[in-house]
Amino acid sequence: MNALSKAAALLVSLGSAAEEVLQHLPAEQVQALRQAMRQLVQSPELPRLRRQALEELQTLLNQAEAAADSATTTQAKIAPESAANAADVVQLLQRLQQAQQGRESASAVLQQVPAAFLAAALAGEQPPIIAIVLHHLSQEQAAEVLRKLPGETRRETSLRLAQLHMPPAEVIQSLLGTVLRKLASIAENPELTLADRQAERTAALLRQLDRQDRKEILAALEQNDPSLAERVKELLYRVEDLLRLQDRSVQKVLSEIDSRTLALAVKNIAEEVREKIRRNLSRRAKEALDEEMEFLGSVSQAQIKQAQKQVTDAMQRLDLAGELAYESE
Repeated sequence: MNALSKAAALLVSLGSAAEEVLQHLPAEQVQALRQAMRQLVQSPELPRLRRQALEELQTLLNQAEAAADSATTTQAKIAPESAANAADVVQLLQRLQQAQQGRESASAVLQQVPAAFLAAALAGEQPPIIAIVLHHLSQEQAAEVLRKLPGETRRETSLRLAQLHMPPAEVIQSLLGTVLRKLASIAENPELTLADRQAERTAALLRQLDRQDRKEILAALEQNDPSLAERVKELLYRVEDLLRLQDRSVQKVLSEIDSRTLALAVKNIAEEVREKIRRNLSRRAKEALDEEMEFLGSVSQAQIKQAQKQVTDAMQRLDLAGELAYESE
């Protein structure tokens, strides 16, 4: 199975989300991939090829997780500085909007970011990518970031810097923009470990796949890394995902949640999610929800999260049992 076939199999697995990926690729690659995808969907080997491609992708994710684990010492160095500088970095990241509008470059913004944050954003990335980012920093800043990276990554990145081949300008700007967005996440949640961030990335990927592919990858994760699998499952389902479900499936989820728990779960969520929930309640259940919300009083964020977890646990259980239908189906 060559690289083109693997990429086509993964894109077929993404369904409608594949178009968003294709938009970021050169025209000649898009043409080749579309042709490969057309051939693939007509092949009786499609299930096997998709499974093979997804298994290889999972292997890469496991390798990324291992890289994140090797960077634990980096996280320990970053944590004290993160709390102090998070607000500063959030302000810097607001300048990304100016960069996207052409008033300020992404590299100019990166040059103002503390080295500890840059090291956190780059930990787990491949050395060629790190080298490109460091190339756009001052010598002093690049050296400080290198010092904060794990030993093997530091050595490989140094070699890449000495033999650097720069990609096209648009690829560089896209890469720098991605680093800035990762910095935003770190600044807003400095307490998250690198393993947590890897679990978030894995969950985001699985959210784009169909149910059968999700089940297969989760099963492989549970076999190879039970703790990572548990973190991914916790992140995979969100209350906002009710928007992706058909009404009948929303009703199935809500039937497993009592009115007080639901009142807590919908507190502080997007209005469109709340409206979809209300639309799928019976008149009696809607009245019970309104009454609970009226007398809810002051509640802690922990109580809200616990209530939302009961909703997402129900979604996970029903989804993996094949009882939920999505709007895209």
